[in-house]
Amino acid sequence: MYEIFSILRDLGAIAQVHAENGDIIDEEQKKLLDMGITGPEGHVLSHSEEVETEAVYRAITIAKQANCPLYVTKVMSKPAADVIAKARKKGMVVYGEPIAASLGTDGSHYWSNNWATAAAFVMSPPLSPDPATPDYLNSMLSCRHFNTGDFVVTAVGKRKLNKGAVPCLFAWNDYSMPAPRLNVWQRWPRCPSPVSAASDTDQEMEVQIAPDHDYSVTPTTSGMADALANENEALKRKRQELQHQLEASQLQSRFGLQRLAGSDEDSRFCTSGDLQVTASAHCTFSTAQKAVGKDNFTFIPEGTNGIEERMTIVWDKAVATGKMDENEFVAVTSTNAAKIFNMYPRKGRIAVGSDADIVIWNTKETKTFSAQTHNLTVEMNIFEGMECRGFPMVVISQGRIVLEEEKLDVMEGSGRFIPRKAFPDYVYKRIKARSRV
Repeated sequence: MYEIFSILRDLGAIAQVHAENGDIIDEEQKKLLDMGITGPEGHVLSHSEEVETEAVYRAITIAKQANCPLYVTKVMSKPAADVIAKARKKGMVVYGEPIAASLGTDGSHYWSNNWATAAAFVMSPPLSPDPATPDYLNSMLSCRHFNTGDFVVTAVGKRKLNKGAVPCLFAWNDYSMPAPRLNVWQRWPRCPSPVSAASDTDQEMEVQIAPDHDYSVTPTTSGMADALANENEALKRKRQELQHQLEASQLQSRFGLQRLAGSDEDSRFCTSGDLQVTASAHCTFSTAQKAVGKDNFTFIPEGTNGIEERMTIVWDKAVATGKMDENEFVAVTSTNAAKIFNMYPRKGRIAVGSDADIVIWNTKETKTFSAQTHNLTVEMNIFEGMECRGFPMVVISQGRIVLEEEKLDVMEGSGRFIPRKAFPDYVYKRIKARSRV
């Protein structure tokens, strides 16, 4: 795997892994079958969370040594997500992708008395039996929010900040209604200022609210104040602009900060979520096809639905609950994937020159998922009876309306191949920098 990752790095590609340990799974399956366990519950019992977690950790370790970017598909459990989060905090170029199933439901259904229902949930890695997992993964998918006491929000007046505080500015992008900007100061471990690196002493920082509601930062140390007093106003503004740019760059490198989707002129940053992208992993089978494994769970075809439900589940579980805002919703369902896979700004952005792929979203009404109403030819829906807030009213693809009033109007063969170049900047900037070290 190390050799493969090294080759992928040289090609400018991104290593993608479905993280499980096949050797352990094979042995566990044999043990369970010998014990007489043949039903769908045997699937989750033989694919423990520890097996997924070990494989994620192993892939990240190898990718780090090979200096290769890594994309972990189908993140299904808390421990696996935690491994990814810890690696990102250490500066690893790794991305985590939970799916509609892991964000919307859990693995308790593997023990259903209805064999067809239990079999419908069989997929790999399996859904976690822990009912708290969906909420946990949705929280990790959101841009990282901070607990009370971790930051100070200032809208008026002046506020003294704790020593060692480092600024982190959040901004709205052009995908939602305009909103006021907030200046958020996060208590990160102190890093030296890129402009005044010679000073090792902690400094208290003061936020000043200008008349136009822009924010400025002024060190209150007397030595720095004397130095600034000797500079004219033009040099002060230039110095401040440069310092903010360098601090933003330093924060981006050290803490995994990323620019919000929006205009290139907006240089404000937001902390990345611990998980960055959502997928559907859509792969459905009829009950008759699943029944191939009625006497042996290892023969049950693996796969669930999720392509219709993915965005609604993210909205209901994350946006409607206040875990993320509309802009972060756009990022984790569209923009981040477009950037990672080098299709941005053709995809993942509404702008002149980008593809006319647009979703008009209903944020107020609810929708109930059901096998009776979904646009599939299978008898089961793993989200059966789930009522969720938010769903697409109109979907436009290539400038043509393909969904309106829940009626699908698509033509076979209308899809297009989207060529992508290697070495996406969004992914490879840090990889290239490390290669030069």
